[in-house]
Amino acid sequence: MKLFVLFLTIAALSVSCKKSSSGDATVQYQFTSDVSANYKIEYADADMVHTESFQGTSWSKSVVLKSDPSVGNIRIARLVAYPPSSWANTTNQAHVNLKIIVDGTAQVNKDTLMTGSHAGSGIFEICSF
Repeated sequence: MKLFVLFLTIAALSVSCKKSSSGDATVQYQFTSDVSANYKIEYADADMVHTESFQGTSWSKSVVLKSDPSVGNIRIARLVAYPPSSWANTTNQAHVNLKIIVDGTAQVNKDTLMTGSHAGSGIFEICSF
């Protein structure tokens, strides 16, 4: 009887400690700048790309990317930051950081210089997992 109780205890503990097999991932996108301005941000969630504009020096958004067996369960996190359109053909610039954090681990952490030349194309970061 003691062996049976021990077996049930071990089985219960192993079931409660298993990771979720859902394959979903929590992604946090972060953008920071040393210059307050009206930036445009594009980011991906499970189904589409979203665009947001904000005035300031920092922005972040958390989304859940679901696993999709039809594409081999590959998920793609995408972050694009654009300077204000008024920066085009100017010498305006800002030191920026783009970060993509997947399930608490930074997958992308890029420091770079954003200038007016990025007004059309933005600064782009992507990771797959």
